[in-house]
Amino acid sequence: MVGGGTCRASFVVGSHRRKENIEPIRGLQEYVRGRTTLSDKSLREIEARHSALQTLVELQPEAERYRSPHIDLPTDDDNSVPSTIVRALRVLERAKFDLVRRVAAARGFRPGDEIVVESRDALGDVTPSPAYQETPDFTNSYAKVDDTHLLGSGARFTYGKSEESWAQFTPDFPKSGSYEVFVIFSYGANAGETRYVVKNADGKKTVPLAQRGRPGTPERNNNKWHSLGTYRFEAGQSAEKGSVALLTNPGTDTPNPKFEYRAYADAVRFVFRGK
Repeated sequence: MVGGGTCRASFVVGSHRRKENIEPIRGLQEYVRGRTTLSDKSLREIEARHSALQTLVELQPEAERYRSPHIDLPTDDDNSVPSTIVRALRVLERAKFDLVRRVAAARGFRPGDEIVVESRDALGDVTPSPAYQETPDFTNSYAKVDDTHLLGSGARFTYGKSEESWAQFTPDFPKSGSYEVFVIFSYGANAGETRYVVKNADGKKTVPLAQRGRPGTPERNNNKWHSLGTYRFEAGQSAEKGSVALLTNPGTDTPNPKFEYRAYADAVRFVFRGK
C-alpha cells in the first residue's frame, strides 16, 4: 500500500531473491517504517533502494521498458505501457515522494519541499473540503495522470457548460513564504479557454492555460507539470489568500474538434522556494 491506495505494480516473476524483487520490497518496507519514524534516515534508505532499482531498469534494453498500448476506442489512453520492472520502480518512486512530503511536514519546510493537493484520494474518493471544492457540474473520470508525485486514483472533469464552473485547491501551508505553483492534467483534457486563478497573500492572478490532451492535438501539453508562477502564501489554510481555482466555462473551445469539450481538475503542487 502507498498512501492508502493499492500498489499497482506486479513485481518481476521469478525467485524472490532476484534483485528486481528485493529492491522494491525492501524499499516499501522502509517506506512503512519511515511513515512511523519520519526521519531523514528512512529517506536515505528508500532513496538508496530507488537508485539501485533505477540501475537495474537502465540495464534493461530501452525497447523492452515500454510497449505500445492496446487502443479499442479513440478515447482510450494512448500512453506507453511500462514493463513490470518499470512499474515497480514507479511504485517505489511514489512511496519516496510521499515519504519526502511527510518528513518535510514533520521537521519543517526547506526550499524544494512541496505540498500536493489532488481532487481524488488514493481510494478514488473526492478530496473533502476545504482542501478541494468544486461546482456541481464536475464528475469522476478514470483518466488520471500517471505521475509519481501523485497518489490519487482518478480525477474530476466537467463539460464546462454551467454558467459558473470551477474547481478549487486549497492547501494547508505549514510555513509562510514563496511557493511555485504547478498544475497537471491527463490525456482526457480538451479545453481551450481554461484558466487558473491563484489567490495569494498579495492578491490574485489569472493565468490562461489551455488543456490540450487528446491524441493528435496540436501543441499537446498533457501529462506534464505547468508552472503558474511563484507567489507568496501565509501559513495556514485560506481559500481567499492561498488557493488555485480552475475556471472552465463557457466550455465551447475544443483544441481538438474530433473530441468533446472536457476540462480536468487533477492535482496542484506547491513547491516551497524559501522566504
